[in-house]
Amino acid sequence: MPSESYNVSLKSAYDKPRSKRAKYSIISLYDFLSKHTRKDRKDIVISKEVNAYIWGRSITKPPRNVAISIKQDDNKVFVFLKDSKEFKEFKNKAKETKVKKEEKPKEISKEEVKSINETQNAKSATEEAKSKPEKRTGKLKPMEDFKKQKAETK
Repeated sequence: MPSESYNVSLKSAYDKPRSKRAKYSIISLYDFLSKHTRKDRKDIVISKEVNAYIWGRSITKPPRNVAISIKQDDNKVFVFLKDSKEFKEFKNKAKETKVKKEEKPKEISKEEVKSINETQNAKSATEEAKSKPEKRTGKLKPMEDFKKQKAETK
């Protein structure tokens, strides 16, 4: 998947009221990315570093531009600061997952499958037996039993 670098201008945020500049900077970043990557806003993931960079100087004074790197992966676009540690780690994780996908899983013989199923069935049967409470019939005890109990207590 391609990774690209951009220098995004956030100057248009300074046309907005002071109390909304950082918020509008994030919105304009989403707009820029959706235009250049042809993805919806829900498919764009902005890293914590970029968010902290924009909000770092408070809501009233966001940066005028930001250098970012993007990585497209399975219908998602991930946004990082240019040459950041997070971006390098993300690249390495992507390479590792590709290598793991290429490895074939170990084949299991039919006999091993049968033995696994038998052990699981045995475990579930014992667990069910333990978890079942004694059934109550709903029948009342005869009066004789109560008379005997009263006599014993006196």
